[in-house]
Amino acid sequence: MFSKRWEKSYKGKKQISAWPWSDLITLVSRYVLNKNKIKNVLELGSGSGANIRFFVEKKINYFGIEGSKSAIKIIIKRFPKLKKNIFLGDFTKKIPFKKKFDLIIDRGSLTHIDHLSLINTLNILKKSLKKNGYLICVDWFSKKDSAWKANSKNKKNHIITNIKKGNLKNVGTTHFSSFESIKKITKKWKMVYCEEKIKKVLLPKNKELRGSLSFILKNK
Repeated sequence: MFSKRWEKSYKGKKQISAWPWSDLITLVSRYVLNKNKIKNVLELGSGSGANIRFFVEKKINYFGIEGSKSAIKIIIKRFPKLKKNIFLGDFTKKIPFKKKFDLIIDRGSLTHIDHLSLINTLNILKKSLKKNGYLICVDWFSKKDSAWKANSKNKKNHIITNIKKGNLKNVGTTHFSSFESIKKITKKWKMVYCEEKIKKVLLPKNKELRGSLSFILKNK
């Protein structure tokens, strides 16, 4: 099992998302679908299948890798025709599909692995994409997030393994990035878009900053 934490969450039905993530859908629609014919898409960390309906309605073949058995059961119940397209496994080790994809999407999955695994996974993904294929990553944690500064004693090599303060308390291994650090680990790719969102919490008055980075890479 890839992640005991996420399996526990999905088994307890605490992490059930019904609607597609708007930031992801916006990037896919604006920067990929309007310029390219996408036949096959792979999602890293399918979760409960929140993003699947968007691709199904676009008649795009959806494939997913998920580390939680309980999450996969939820997906198959909602989308029984995709039973053979959803794989239980660890995308940091290998991609279990022989085909090469036009698009790979990641919404907050890669930002929960350690730095060396992240670099290795990017190399694995590159081999699973067609030439000029796209990798879209959404909601990587930014180093401008208050959690990065608040947990300074526990951070090492972009990672905090035991967050004890702030909005990310007890979420497990968390990788924090900056625009510069992302550029450094994606030199083999062509970055076509990157944005950083910083939100200031006004109520309750804890003055927390919540930061995230989203970007699009093109396989050279």
